[in-house]
Amino acid sequence: MRTLAELRDALRIWKIPGDLQVFERVLADAALDDLARVREITQAYRHRVLLRCDPQAMAAHTGSTPTWTPR
Repeated sequence: MRTLAELRDALRIWKIPGDLQVFERVLADAALDDLARVREITQAYRHRVLLRCDPQAMAAHTGSTPTWTPR
């Protein structure tokens, strides 16, 4: 995910409830000339997608152990 379009696609594909809508709202509320804030927002949501894609991270987040073992 190197662009906002790719991040939006990932949020849409992984269907994390409400994330895409909240991301768009928070991004719209940020001053676009405040690049540090825009970067902070995009990094936070990118991190959420990456965690969602990682079975071990999701297992740790939910407090359970994965039922499968990678080979």
